[in-house]
Amino acid sequence: MRDDKKVAMKKIKQQILAFVLRQGYVYEGKSKWTIAHVKWLRSLEFTGLLQEVMSEYLITFDYLVSKLERLDERIEELASGERYAENVKKLQ
Repeated sequence: MRDDKKVAMKKIKQQILAFVLRQGYVYEGKSKWTIAHVKWLRSLEFTGLLQEVMSEYLITFDYLVSKLERLDERIEELASGERYAENVKKLQ
């Protein structure tokens, strides 16, 4: 399930970057998908339907970030449990 969400995250990131580029915006920062980059994306203003499209992209992005964080927390929780502790220790 986590892998599916990672694939979806990669796809939505590509869609957002392509959409923004088609609208003529280019990020001047050093790295993409940092806090500064996401803040910049949120600050972009579009007209009409384009703003709605960008909002939907960002809603999907936020959902996937949240879902991946919850899945990672759950994995850590399971890994630290008695049932998997020995196997996790071997992998470390």
